Amino acid sequence: MEQALHSNPIPQAGTAAVQPAWTSAIERHRSGDTEGAIVLYQRHLKRNPQDAPGWMNLGAALRRTGRADAALVCYQRALRLRPDDAAVWSNLGNLWKQFEEHEQSLYCHRRALQLDPQRMQLQLNCAVSLREAGHFTAAEDIIEQCLAREPQRPDLLYERALLRLHTGRFREAWPDYEARLLSAVPRLPRLDAPRWQGECVGGKRLLLQAEPGLADTLWAARFVAMLVRRGADITLRCAPALHPVLAAMPVHLAPTRDTAAPGVVADFHCPLLSLPGLVDPRGSTIPDPVAIAVPEDSRAIMRRRIAPYAGSFRIGIVWSGRGRERDDARGSLPLARLMPLAALPGVQVFSLQKGPAAAQQHSAGAAGFVVDLGAQCRHFGDTAAALEQMDLVVACDSAVAQLAGCMGKPVLALLAFNPHWIYGMRGDSTPWYPTMRLLRQQSPGDWSSVCTELLRLVGKWIEVRARREFDAHAKLPP
Repeated sequence: MEQALHSNPIPQAGTAAVQPAWTSAIERHRSGDTEGAIVLYQRHLKRNPQDAPGWMNLGAALRRTGRADAALVCYQRALRLRPDDAAVWSNLGNLWKQFEEHEQSLYCHRRALQLDPQRMQLQLNCAVSLREAGHFTAAEDIIEQCLAREPQRPDLLYERALLRLHTGRFREAWPDYEARLLSAVPRLPRLDAPRWQGECVGGKRLLLQAEPGLADTLWAARFVAMLVRRGADITLRCAPALHPVLAAMPVHLAPTRDTAAPGVVADFHCPLLSLPGLVDPRGSTIPDPVAIAVPEDSRAIMRRRIAPYAGSFRIGIVWSGRGRERDDARGSLPLARLMPLAALPGVQVFSLQKGPAAAQQHSAGAAGFVVDLGAQCRHFGDTAAALEQMDLVVACDSAVAQLAGCMGKPVLALLAFNPHWIYGMRGDSTPWYPTMRLLRQQSPGDWSSVCTELLRLVGKWIEVRARREFDAHAKLPP
């Protein structure tokens, strides 16, 4: 839900724009061929090592492709060549923010604003870094100043929505949250049916469109029941992987499409994440999580797979979220941090991890004592069946964590310093998922304290369970 509307800097023409390699690099960068642009920027810089815009653009391209360390070197070279360039300072501040070095990030952004105090993009970058550092009031002050000049600018409205969501001001946040749909990259296909704006839907056909993010879909699905009670005939278009677990909803399920689907006829349509602001605009209600369906064939598969570990304390783990998003790295931790769970007496650990991070099970040497269930999960129905068999779920912020929360399973959620707004900034619980206990980083990147507390809690849990089993056996007749 927090995908920012502002992106990496737009490539600049620079001082050497007449050179073919440079011109081609700019064209490729703007067209989305980032890897091709990197090759050409590097070729250009071999001939023009003193070209600051070249280092700026190469840094932006490297950052976009996940090579942040190399991007840092490029930005630092650009800064040496242009120490009074506000854009260089701002880009460097954005990168330090990605590294969660918030003091350095804010220093860079403040320096940028000293050099160019009226440039709105620099003000927005500073506000985002303030939010990431947890300075919500200071961030909102900057956004309000910017909105006084451009009151309809989408990225400013979206940023204000995030600030208000983080501080629990839902009623104020939801109208601005609609600005997420106005980004340069379309989130949803265009439809002929009119957009639903909260009018009466009794007897009407309403198409709800899920947005990117499986966790977001699971979170927002709870609001659909409020529309069903109003008499709407609902079709929910979402990722097919979620269809098995959402099968109990009183709606028609349809797969997501990149373009409008002619087979779905509707009187209205609405983005799924817009529902909270329409069905409960005052933000006064937190509905129960959506009911999860577990397919019987999935249950049979997972029961057979987990049967050899009957009697053990079964812990399902997930250490990385979606993986495709740059910000997800902050909320993920290495599998090695969770491996000590497998050394606790009576514990069997099961991996529910999917995606590239699942390879850590072999690279970290954990394949011998962590059972890989994630590789056998065809869809979230299989994942839900595996979760049913777990005594405890330990997970970073992810779709699996929220699926377990929907199912009412006990979850220890491992959270970054500034997590998603549904978790707030303090406390060990969230009203959105009552069976979750939140373990928070005390400072950015500090997984050590989180994992120390995790082991302490799980150890106590196992101790209580063993005592109860002992007492139960002691009461049996001789």
